[in-house]
Amino acid sequence: MNMKINLDNTAGQELNFAEALGITSTREEEIRESIQKHYLACEGNDLDAIMHISGEVHSPNELTYAMLFYGICVGGAHTEEELWNKLVA
Repeated sequence: MNMKINLDNTAGQELNFAEALGITSTREEEIRESIQKHYLACEGNDLDAIMHISGEVHSPNELTYAMLFYGICVGGAHTEEELWNKLVA
């Protein structure tokens, strides 16, 4: 696998991160569904979830997007859980 990340940085275009990575909105949704499926199936075991997610991506760009999005989602979930624990304590 070519490990180089390619960004479309065309002057004058306003692209979101997925578009700049060359990921279509349909493929972006598929990656997000994969993240959710594997995170839930692996019951929060991040390494197992990442292993399964990485097996479903087709390029270094998709892997980059998936890991960034996974980190955002999981980080948010952990922060929410910590907040609830502090509120209940």
